[in-house]
Amino acid sequence: MKDKLIWIVFLLIISIILTGCGGAAEAPTETPVPTAHPGKSVMNNKCGTCHDLSRVTNYRDDLEGWEMTVDRMIMLGAELSDQQRTDLIDYLAKEYPQE
Repeated sequence: MKDKLIWIVFLLIISIILTGCGGAAEAPTETPVPTAHPGKSVMNNKCGTCHDLSRVTNYRDDLEGWEMTVDRMIMLGAELSDQQRTDLIDYLAKEYPQE
């Protein structure tokens, strides 16, 4: 009788352990879709009104060079808010760096 009770307790413990190991499967996490850099839309909507965008995308420069280029375009009539200017320069320097 004692052996039978030990086996029942043993099987009960094993079944509890195995049930706990199964657990609920984790739901797959969705890979976040990267958002476009805000400077990209500025480039498309502002630079693209006067230039073929290949003129912009084929050019390479560092941050300071892009600042000078964007500021020159503003002096020539490009209308950009301060935030658009900042976003555009950041985007251009990251996406089209000096080689």
